[in-house]
Amino acid sequence: MNYKVLTGDLILWIKDWFEENGKGCKAVIGISGGVKSAITCCTLCTALGSENVIGITMRDEKDPVVDKEACDVCNYYKVKHYDLAVYPAMNALKNVLNLSCKVKMTEQAVKNLPARMRMVTLYLMSQTLNGRVINTSCLSDNYIGNVTLWGDSVGDMSPFGLLTLDEMLGVATELCMPQRFIFKKAEDKLPGSKPDEEKFGFQIKDLDEYIRTGTTKDQTTKEKIDALYNKNKFKMYPIPTFNPNLNIYQPQ
Repeated sequence: MNYKVLTGDLILWIKDWFEENGKGCKAVIGISGGVKSAITCCTLCTALGSENVIGITMRDEKDPVVDKEACDVCNYYKVKHYDLAVYPAMNALKNVLNLSCKVKMTEQAVKNLPARMRMVTLYLMSQTLNGRVINTSCLSDNYIGNVTLWGDSVGDMSPFGLLTLDEMLGVATELCMPQRFIFKKAEDKLPGSKPDEEKFGFQIKDLDEYIRTGTTKDQTTKEKIDALYNKNKFKMYPIPTFNPNLNIYQPQ
């Protein structure tokens, strides 16, 4: 992989996208303190200038205080930064369900609520600040469904959606990102979650190799990756929509 060429093409693509779809708008990024949002922030600052990037940090029950690493990213790249506590809104929504219709949220619904509330918050801030929401996920996440539908799976544009985490790191190195932002364990920041590699039972580098080459170091790893892909591949596609113009239901 020629990362100099890849990075140059990516920077040009971001500039062109904003020229066509968001001329004069700011890039609004949720900054978690993790490696993927940090690399995305760096890349957008390189493409658009730090003055055109806005970082949003969001606190929930898992992280009730401002994430120091997230603030460090914003300060290093000199991006305007807003810190928001989203857990009161999440608690209010839980109470509405409980009091209004006596519905108890499932464990999975509770686990994914923070990601969805964060995305609501990003769009709220984006529309308020004349911005465009930037998706920070990468192909490594998307391939095995390590995203929340209508949470961190969406955005107005996705710089790294078709690049693996290893390729993201290659771009980060090309952009001379500080090592302290690059070498972190990836995790989804959902309540009760473990670091990604511990949760999946395989290393991300093995996943990235499988995505690009179709080979893995052992059959067990392949089976685990295939199982996650088959279970979650629907997340990678647009919402299925009935098209009456296909005339497939004509009477015989």
